[in-house]
Amino acid sequence: MPLNVIGLISGGKDSLFSLAHCIKNGHNVVALGNLYPHKEGDAGGIDEGSDLNSFMYQTVGHTIIPLYAKALGVPLYRRAIIGTVRQTGRYYDTSNTTTAPDETEDMYLLIQDVLKHHPEANAVNAGAILSTYQRSRVESVAIRLGLTPLAYLWQYPALPAPDSRQDSLTGLLDDMSAAQCDARIIKIASGGIRNNLLSTDVAAPTVGARLVSGLAPFFPDAGQEFSLRGAVLGEGGEYETLALDGPSPLWKKRIEVEFLDPFEAEGGTTYATFGKTVALDKDESKHTIVPIPHLLDKRFAAVQARLHNTSQGSGINVSKNVTTSTASLSDAGLSPFHFSSHTLQLSKLTFPEPGLTPAQQLERIIDTTTLVLNNYRQNLNLSSLTLRNIVSTTLLLRSIDNFTTINQIYAAKLWPQGLPNPPSRVTIAAPLPEGTHVSLSLIIDLNEFEAESRKGLHVQSQSYWAPANIGPYSQAISTPVLSPQEGAVDDQDGADRAKIRSLIEVVHMAGQIPLVPASMAMLDRSFSEQAVLALQHLWRVGQERSVESWAGAGVAYLAHIDNNVTPVDKDAVMLDRVHKAARVWKLAHQIDEKGVNCGNHAISDQLAAEADVADEDEDEAVDIWDLQQQNRGFGASAIVNITVGEHLHVLPNRDLFKHRRATLPGNIKVTTTDHAIIPPFIAAEVSGLPRNAPIEWWSTGIAGLAKHAGKQWCRTWPLSQDVGTAASLSGIAIEHIGQEAGEDEHDMESPAHSRDQSSFTLFVTLTMKMKVEDPEMNGLLKTVDDLKTTLFEEDASMTCEIVTAHSFVNLSCSPDSRALLEKTQLVQRATLVPCYHVWTSRQTPGSGASEEQDEDTIEEVAAALILRIDAYSQ
Repeated sequence: MPLNVIGLISGGKDSLFSLAHCIKNGHNVVALGNLYPHKEGDAGGIDEGSDLNSFMYQTVGHTIIPLYAKALGVPLYRRAIIGTVRQTGRYYDTSNTTTAPDETEDMYLLIQDVLKHHPEANAVNAGAILSTYQRSRVESVAIRLGLTPLAYLWQYPALPAPDSRQDSLTGLLDDMSAAQCDARIIKIASGGIRNNLLSTDVAAPTVGARLVSGLAPFFPDAGQEFSLRGAVLGEGGEYETLALDGPSPLWKKRIEVEFLDPFEAEGGTTYATFGKTVALDKDESKHTIVPIPHLLDKRFAAVQARLHNTSQGSGINVSKNVTTSTASLSDAGLSPFHFSSHTLQLSKLTFPEPGLTPAQQLERIIDTTTLVLNNYRQNLNLSSLTLRNIVSTTLLLRSIDNFTTINQIYAAKLWPQGLPNPPSRVTIAAPLPEGTHVSLSLIIDLNEFEAESRKGLHVQSQSYWAPANIGPYSQAISTPVLSPQEGAVDDQDGADRAKIRSLIEVVHMAGQIPLVPASMAMLDRSFSEQAVLALQHLWRVGQERSVESWAGAGVAYLAHIDNNVTPVDKDAVMLDRVHKAARVWKLAHQIDEKGVNCGNHAISDQLAAEADVADEDEDEAVDIWDLQQQNRGFGASAIVNITVGEHLHVLPNRDLFKHRRATLPGNIKVTTTDHAIIPPFIAAEVSGLPRNAPIEWWSTGIAGLAKHAGKQWCRTWPLSQDVGTAASLSGIAIEHIGQEAGEDEHDMESPAHSRDQSSFTLFVTLTMKMKVEDPEMNGLLKTVDDLKTTLFEEDASMTCEIVTAHSFVNLSCSPDSRALLEKTQLVQRATLVPCYHVWTSRQTPGSGASEEQDEDTIEEVAAALILRIDAYSQ
């Protein structure tokens, strides 16, 4: 549906080019809004010469802003910036009121003024590219005023190139040039940019080449390409621009500026000055093309191509139980509370009181949760423990039709209005017991310091990047992994825990469905294409959060098929979807960020040819000017080492399991391998998904595993083993190693050293693979002690505790088998997801990820559990 957009403009290239993308996506620009610097004592008059140096607003060149009303043919509304910066954090918290107004509230008042004249407006657009500071503040204002936030340039340097060009360090500038934009550099604040670039068109290819050449020496290290791409766009304040022309039909006229002599301010910052300015007619009949990034990254485009090249049903080897009973799981014996030293998990919270509506049940659940947390706060002697400590939720509905009303109560009750970074969330419909309309499970971080400074990603703006989370949940919330021995010290206060927090983080992800990010519409394509797009969303969020490996498993929630399909066809369609989702998960791990298959390290001829062309184009773009400048210190030698295409965060990190030490952990069975590890795959057939999506992907990420700092270091080991005849276990073990300052970790060869420092964090998937006719389930792991014995054999010194647990129980099992599962301690402690069917597949560590292993064995199981376990020596 077309939106009526208020365009927030600063005069810079980003805010104006983002508006061009609004038009490209079918929206209407109904008004422009601008904030200008207030001159002290001038009764609101415009100060013609000031630059606020604000993190939020570009104000240099603001005197030309009135001409944009003529150039775009859209009314302009302006307001002076009265407030100052009161909240300096990345995220804006409107629940934290202050006596003095923050400058963000000037934007609120401005848009409020615009709405009085344009009540039809229902969206706000901003030019944010990489600035969470800017984007989150625009979103805060928009959401409070009931408007849809738009930010089509968000994460643009990370997006795949449009079909019209190759990947480039100057991608956005290239696309602006293709759209016939004219944006002049009017402020330079970087020593890498020469002053003779003032007043030049930043979209001109030669100017982009000079920006790369000048800024590259500031990013000499491997892995800094993304930062260089941001700097070339001025994202670090390196320069600012003034847009003079752009694509029709947005631009009705062009602006002509007389540039005078520049002047240099304090700190070496140089400004352009202006003489006469005027808006002139232009030929509107020529509608220029605004390039749009490709929907899929190279990795997922390659995944989709591989799927299309695979014949329907190829490689399917699926075992399926013949039992068809799908009675709901009972409530018997399920304990909702599970507590570890630093995490509280409240599982399967329900309020099935007769007569209550689904919304009323959720309201009672949240009220009860508040009381429970207060009791824990008193018992644990914590200064604070509230709903604000929740980092992740799983919301189960008996009917997906109740999602809208449930979501309203969830937003109003669970998370205070205006508070940034709400918990991540997975929402599904599942076959809950009769009378139970809602079930809520929560993961709560008990670390007080983390509740006040939580790290999260909550993008509410529509963009090309990933679906906006308009609702009260974040795409991801990151929490530290404390070494189990450190986390178990009960008498540490919050300050002490903050000092010993690990570099490793658990990234709690939200579920992702196949929405087209720019429109938030469901992708109307085949199931395979929907599965690929939804997994790309999960991947992009993980990359932004620096995830290095998915922990436990990748879960594909699949919506139950029950519309106009015969029972036989339903089973066939569902099994086909299970297989395709498993293939998507596996291929996403086999193919890297460049679309290259990592199993056999072979690059297709087409990809190799594209890489060669990209390199040639890049050389041509910088060589001529660069060769002329090499005596100035920013010459060709600086360009030679610049890579193109290494800008995306590597996920998964294939170096995690490459160890140069010969010794293995002395008290846990691990597997050694130099190959990439593909985490287990779980397919869970549930009643329904939000927006009637056919698939929703979910997993948990681990970040920081490759870092080494101070006195903490870790090693990562893959796990894979069968447990009797009843189960199998696979995942990763993180071995925490205490290290003295200055000690070389590669010199710690003694097994005794490792044993004395025994401390592990494990992320494992446990599958209960018994057959229905085997009610005793020989060897079934029922308790934490069983799990400890399996992992650590006879090591009595180890202590194990479950930190978080998710259980997917197959309701098609026999009643006896299901009853036995319900009574196991491991299932009781987990977030419980009852499913019509559950399937799993796993790859044994050490087998690699070669193309020869394309056939997947997918097995239907009685239950699958994803566990995070802390283990340490007593």
